[in-house]
Amino acid sequence: MMDIDPQLIIAAAASFGAGSFLYITIYFFIYPIYRYRKIKRQAVSDLIHYSTLLTSDDPDESIRNDLTRQVTLYKKHALDLGECFHTFLPNWYKLILLKRKESPGEASKNLMALYNTSNLNHAAARINMIKLNLKF
Repeated sequence: MMDIDPQLIIAAAASFGAGSFLYITIYFFIYPIYRYRKIKRQAVSDLIHYSTLLTSDDPDESIRNDLTRQVTLYKKHALDLGECFHTFLPNWYKLILLKRKESPGEASKNLMALYNTSNLNHAAARINMIKLNLKF
């Protein structure tokens, strides 16, 4: 039977430990934060686009179609943002968001309310509340 070099065992254990540490760090800490920021950026850019469409004076048929398509995105953003905040984000990052006075849970509720809003004045008020909740 062959003797295994102790240095090889130490190197294998060290590489296994480093790989496990990196996997856990990326999967449980970095990826959820990246995902939250990505969803937030998408929601913010869609809100900015929607608010510019709302301010147009005489919307034609293409603008109305774009408005209805844009509104359906808010349900998806609301669900994604709520799921990411309540399920995936680490608690320490939730505390950081709380310290920044950023409230993704409330923004998710307001996005869902924006999805259900048909009055343009109420939509503008919801957009302002979402801006406050997401700090943009």
